Amino acid sequence: MCYNSAVVACGKAERWQPALALLRALSEAMLEHDTVSYAAGMMACAKCGEWLQALSLLSEMEEAVLEPSVLGYHTLMAACQSAGQWQHVISLLGEMQRVEVELDFSSYTPGINACERGGQLQHALPMLDVLSACELRLGSHQLQHTNPRVRTPRLVQTRGVVVQ
Repeated sequence: MCYNSAVVACGKAERWQPALALLRALSEAMLEHDTVSYAAGMMACAKCGEWLQALSLLSEMEEAVLEPSVLGYHTLMAACQSAGQWQHVISLLGEMQRVEVELDFSSYTPGINACERGGQLQHALPMLDVLSACELRLGSHQLQHTNPRVRTPRLVQTRGVVVQ
């Protein structure tokens, strides 16, 4: 618990290297990692733009036979989106489906935004179709969703998609 708190504190201070050092210390001390440990490490890396380091933690989780939480995946997708890595965002969406993590509005938004920024609209449109199929309520210029920190993709705003 103390290690997790320390990793979270490193993330808040945008100090990804000490966060990863603490995760390594957990391993060396043969203490058990959990999804909270890894999610905190991912968040620290993501806040600092270290998307590759954040993705490497996903691989470590798989090796430790731990399943990332929805928050962990969302953190990774946001980090990749910020770095313009639309291919990785799409890959993470596929991974979430493969391991049967529940996808929601917040799962697709980074993918749509990353594809939009990367000029890959052909990849964004199927995600919009999925959102429509899920019967999410879309307003004329504003998506209604539960997370106010998630930016509405400009592509959705300009297409005027409305689902009742």
